[in-house]
Amino acid sequence: MVSDSSLAYFRHDSALCDALLTWQMAEVNALGAPHLALRAADLPYLAAQPWADQIRLLLFLDCVELSDAEREAIRAVARDGRTLAWVYAAGLATPAGFDPDGQAAITGIRVKLEERAGPLMVDSYLTGMRLRYGTDREIAPLLHGDDADAQIHGWEAYRGQPALLSKDMDGWLSIWSAAPCLPAELLRHLATRAGAHLYTDTGDQVMAAGNLLALHAASPGLRQIRLPNTVTVYDAYSGEVVAETVDAFKVEMARGETAVWRVK
Repeated sequence: MVSDSSLAYFRHDSALCDALLTWQMAEVNALGAPHLALRAADLPYLAAQPWADQIRLLLFLDCVELSDAEREAIRAVARDGRTLAWVYAAGLATPAGFDPDGQAAITGIRVKLEERAGPLMVDSYLTGMRLRYGTDREIAPLLHGDDADAQIHGWEAYRGQPALLSKDMDGWLSIWSAAPCLPAELLRHLATRAGAHLYTDTGDQVMAAGNLLALHAASPGLRQIRLPNTVTVYDAYSGEVVAETVDAFKVEMARGETAVWRVK
């Protein structure tokens, strides 16, 4: 999720925007599952779609300002075991200015605002291995977790303050990161917990729509592609049967190669 109105709160440089958007989308592309890029203003449209129940993880990137209508739409999709992940200052801007309480009103996680600049790097062991992510560029303001009722999964690398927190809400999970650019490994962990189907965990970009499945290989080699149902897999161009009545299949691919299959 991205926000048009929030652009006014960012400097026109790469200190934060690259990590929040450009670098983050590279990690999202490596998730191993299909994804959509939507404006926060489109949330009412998303909630009304018959396929909306397939959306298991929502990631709010640069959504510093959220209108009342957007907040209401967020509350409408915050259910059914979904995970809503908030990055940095999501919901911080209110008509009265930057307000940590206004942020907590939508994320459910209390934070403390620091009116100073500094790098934002987080160390997390949520996946079972150490992950460090964020930006070494100086940004302001800084935020850290300040919620005794939340679980802490990561700490600011240089100051040791809580920086990756989660809280079980009423039928959904809220997770907030003080730093941008959540790595694909962390996103896969969150998506799996939320019930999303991951086709691969090798850093490849996956696209799926209807009975079409495509994969863009991030590296050379053999990979196993897991399917959500038992199907027969055909090469989308030649019609040749690749695998018959399977819920997973293997394929050898070159780095940068894109393969497209039809599944029935």
